[in-house]
Amino acid sequence: ESLCTNLISERSNPKIEEAVVDLRLGLDNRSFSDKIFIAEGKRIYAHRMVLCARSEYYRRMFLSGMREAFEYETTVQYGYTTFYAFLQYVY
Repeated sequence: ESLCTNLISERSNPKIEEAVVDLRLGLDNRSFSDKIFIAEGKRIYAHRMVLCARSEYYRRMFLSGMREAFEYETTVQYGYTTFYAFLQYVY
């Protein structure tokens, strides 16, 4: 089987779809969140594990020792709607 066939069959797997839905429920949910982004003065709750698993940018940031790696809250210079949509994509 080709890689594409495997990916298509994985995407149609109900357990994988269920896991994706469950992960998305974590976005902007205070439960177990360990990172808060502030956009336009509004808080968005997130999880470092998800960000690191899905984004090389965040993986490097959190492992680099940068200020954002240690801060619980980080203010972003994007609009709330834009940044929330980005996080939805990541999740």
